[in-house]
Amino acid sequence: VDDTPLNVLVLQRQLEKRGCVVLTATNGRECVDVWKADRSGCDFILIDVWMPVLDGLEATRELRALGATLPIIALTADFTSAIVQRGQ
Repeated sequence: VDDTPLNVLVLQRQLEKRGCVVLTATNGRECVDVWKADRSGCDFILIDVWMPVLDGLEATRELRALGATLPIIALTADFTSAIVQRGQ
């Protein structure tokens, strides 16, 4: 899940080379909707922290509230102590 098409393309190609089937979304709202449509279709989620509509942290909170137990891995170029604290 990323709002930057190049990031999505790079990750998608790398994962597909390793045999993964990749579903994509451009923001957290789309991610939640995709997961709700097929809860067993995802093994893990890679999600950007900063995106429009619904950011990665809020999307993760929503997914957890809906019962998602799969690994959700945050991606960001912004690594500061503030982002670490916000994600806890």
